[in-house]
Amino acid sequence: MSTDKPRRMWTPDLLSESPEKRQFHLEQRREQLRPVLEDMRRLAREVGVDLDEREELDGDLPFQAALRARRTAKPLKQVVADLERVIDHLIAYNARYTQAYEKLPKERAKKAADKQRLRELKAAGGQAQIEAPAEKAEPEEDAAPLFEHLKRRA
Repeated sequence: MSTDKPRRMWTPDLLSESPEKRQFHLEQRREQLRPVLEDMRRLAREVGVDLDEREELDGDLPFQAALRARRTAKPLKQVVADLERVIDHLIAYNARYTQAYEKLPKERAKKAADKQRLRELKAAGGQAQIEAPAEKAEPEEDAAPLFEHLKRRA
C-alpha cells in the first residue's frame, strides 16, 4: 500500500467553478512540470555537448560530424520547447475561458438591457439622451515659444 495522499483529479466542473480554481490548477501544473523541464534542459544540454565532443567518423565531409550531432540532439531540444509551451497553452486556456464564459455573458446582458431601455424610451415617445462631449480647454500659451516667428501675423 502506498502512503501517498490521493491526488485530486481535475474535471471540467472543477475548472469552471471559479477563476481561483483555474489559477490554482495552473500553478499546480507549473510545479509538476518544473522538475521535469529542468531535468530535460540539463539532459539536452549534456547530450548536445557529448555529441559535439565526439570524433569525426571515417569518410565524414567537413562539418558533417557537427550536423550529425545537432540533428541527433534536436528531438531533446524539441521536448524542452514543448514542455515550455504547455504552460503557455494553459495560460491561454484560462484567458479564453474568462473571456468567453465569464465576461462575454455579462457584456451581452448589459447590451440587452441597454437595447431594452431604448425600446421602452421609444415606446413612451421619448428620445434617448445623447451625452455631450466634454469641452476641451484651450491650450495655454508657451512662455517662450520656439516657433513664434513662423506664425502668421494678423
